[in-house]
Amino acid sequence: MNEKVILLGEDNNIEVLAFKKLTNKYNIKLIHFENGLDIYNYLKDNLHDLPNLVILDINMPSINGIDLVKMIRDLNILVPIIMFSTSNNIKDVSCSYVNGSNSYIVKPIDFECFEKIFKSIINYWLDLNLVCFYNNEDCKYAKDIIY
Repeated sequence: MNEKVILLGEDNNIEVLAFKKLTNKYNIKLIHFENGLDIYNYLKDNLHDLPNLVILDINMPSINGIDLVKMIRDLNILVPIIMFSTSNNIKDVSCSYVNGSNSYIVKPIDFECFEKIFKSIINYWLDLNLVCFYNNEDCKYAKDIIY
C-alpha cells in the first residue's frame, strides 16, 4: 500500500500542531509550508511525486490560497485541493471553486470537531476517492472525450 501524503499550506502554528497530531495518529505523512510561494515551488519541482491531497488556508504569506489554487491548476496538477479557512464569505467560497479547488471547509473552533472533520476528509479524499495526479499525455484521450 502506498504512503498517504497531505501537503498543508497553513501559517497558524496552533492549527499546524493539530494537523501534525492527527496525521501522526492516522499514519499520514504531512508536508507543511507556511506560504504559498514555497508550496507552488515544491509542487512545480515534484510533478512526479505529488501528494495525495493539498489542504490550503486562504490567508497565507506571499501568495494567498485562492490565487495559489489557480497557479497549481495552471501546472496541470489534478491533485484534490481543499480550502480550509475561517472565512465563510461567499466570495471566498466562489473564487476558490472557480480557481479549481475541489472542496471548501470552514475551520471548526474546537479540536474534537476538527478531528471529526479530519477523519471525514481522509475517509473520502484518501480512502474512497480515485485521483489522476497530473494531466499528462496518458490523460489526453479521456480529456478529448470529455470536452
